[in-house]
Amino acid sequence: MTKKGHLVAILTLFIVVLIVFSASDGGSVGDEVKRPSACLYYASDNKVYKLCFPAQVSTLIYAIPKHALPKEMSSIKIRSGKMVWMPGEKTLTVFGIPAYVEGDLYTWDGTNMHRIKLEKYQTATSVGGVTGANKEAELFFSDIYINNFLISPDGEQIAWNINRLTKVIDDVNGGTSFVSHDVKVASLAGQNKKNVLKEQFTAGSFFADHFENRQLLYWSESNPDRIFLNTYFDSQLEYGSKHLYALDLKNKRINLINKKIEKVIGFSSDERMIASTTCCEGDTDYPYIGVTITDLSSGKSRIIDDRSYGNDNAIFSPSDDLIAITSNGITIRKVDTGEEITKINKAHLIGWIDNDHLLIGRKFKNMKGKDFKYGELFIYDLKSAKEEMLSLKNVIIISMETY
Repeated sequence: MTKKGHLVAILTLFIVVLIVFSASDGGSVGDEVKRPSACLYYASDNKVYKLCFPAQVSTLIYAIPKHALPKEMSSIKIRSGKMVWMPGEKTLTVFGIPAYVEGDLYTWDGTNMHRIKLEKYQTATSVGGVTGANKEAELFFSDIYINNFLISPDGEQIAWNINRLTKVIDDVNGGTSFVSHDVKVASLAGQNKKNVLKEQFTAGSFFADHFENRQLLYWSESNPDRIFLNTYFDSQLEYGSKHLYALDLKNKRINLINKKIEKVIGFSSDERMIASTTCCEGDTDYPYIGVTITDLSSGKSRIIDDRSYGNDNAIFSPSDDLIAITSNGITIRKVDTGEEITKINKAHLIGWIDNDHLLIGRKFKNMKGKDFKYGELFIYDLKSAKEEMLSLKNVIIISMETY
């Protein structure tokens, strides 16, 4: 081979190597194709799986041992492929509001399962007579461990809270209850455990059967040092959620974000807007009606759907310009105007795959008060209104992540 031929061969080899290297570099076109737009977490028997789109390949995450199984697989919290759950889920009703009376949380960190022992607390579960100058009611106590729990977006931390009724006073408010509320965080292995909130709050009308506690609602994706909470209440004529709080995990402070919001059913992807629904007093069959969008920075709200009832969820599209509402089917509306884009009958919304496709479920099965199964799953194309059936049958949906 001539010198010129050698030079051409070397240059050709260099160009080929450069092309291969460029295609393997982060952020390349090849990586864009492989990167999933969304992942579905589902369960079958004791096994938890992950199915990502568009590849639609199921991967086993973990098979939970029988001794550690939760009462409902759908109660598992999953983020970034890591999990936290409570086995058995034995509950104790504290004036209409359940609390867990078992002392363990289980986690899966992608490699190992961990069992986290929780501290035991006491809360009043019944009330006797009122005595003394302070008109303080006699209380009878029971053991509790936890109210509810969350996992951080990166799957590296868990949080749980405990509400304890500690005192009741007979006064002009119809009886004031005093509740101590603690929030704790730890790693998935139970290490670095710390108390990030210790507060006391009060509520009136206790002797009219009104009781309140705090609930962990949502761990922020835009700010991992923030957890959203709400107030859950139970009374004679109604029950449900109200208020929206933000807990700063670094400063260990809780702030009231919005007092007018009732039941939160969805956060926008940038967490600047929330969807909520309003409680209808005394209506136990369909306790919530309509959907309201609230701008958290300005506090301004607007009703975008005043006809739906019994709303299960409202999920913003990845671009936050559309919202899909489950209520006797799925209604998709524009966020800014409330204009109805389309209606999908006899279906339940599971999540957005991308801005043009939704994952929906049909043929629902309630398994004797336990897990809720979907007989069939479909990808709904918003532009063509066509559906593509998935191969999955009779699965329990846990959650869905859209990226």
